[in-house]
Amino acid sequence: MKTWFSRLSAVAFLLIGLFALAHSPQKVYACTPTSSTNPGPPPIQYSIEDRVSRAPLVLEGTVISTGPGNTATIEVHRYFKGNGPAIMTGVHYGDGAMCQAPLFIGGPVIIFVGEWQADELAAFYLGEYATVPVTEENIQQIVAITGQEPIFPDVTLTPSPVPDAPTSDSSERDDFSGLLQLCLAGFLPMFMGIVVVKRRANL
Repeated sequence: MKTWFSRLSAVAFLLIGLFALAHSPQKVYACTPTSSTNPGPPPIQYSIEDRVSRAPLVLEGTVISTGPGNTATIEVHRYFKGNGPAIMTGVHYGDGAMCQAPLFIGGPVIIFVGEWQADELAAFYLGEYATVPVTEENIQQIVAITGQEPIFPDVTLTPSPVPDAPTSDSSERDDFSGLLQLCLAGFLPMFMGIVVVKRRANL
């Protein structure tokens, strides 16, 4: 009787562990559909005019490097709205956690830029993206909206400063904490069940 009870207890521990793994909490972003049957409202489709009218700066450039804290260095080829240096440094950009597409090394690409905080710049997002491809159609639309002929960057201007790298990353700590909780919730009951089975098998 005790043997059967021990085996049932071991099976129960195993089932609890499997259940915990199957129902472990998933990180869900604001732009993630709630389910396949309830995907939520469709994303807003922003036009070139929407982006140009709202962004303080519109430029064509190449992302030549990315750094800590989601920052990029951009070599500017020409400005379609506003003016500035030939090299922009420390330009902040988004990522998947913010439901925003990051800036990738390469180009050329048309980038919409706004102010991050005092003396710092950031990619200007409307929806998921802060860029559009460099096409003749896009360029003609932008020039028609701004009424400004493309301006070559001023090489005499001082590049924007690079912000200090963050000393700690709270999101990494949160991810580690969540992983630790998952291990404790999922694997501990399974381990206890295996130990009980092995002990009873050796009796």
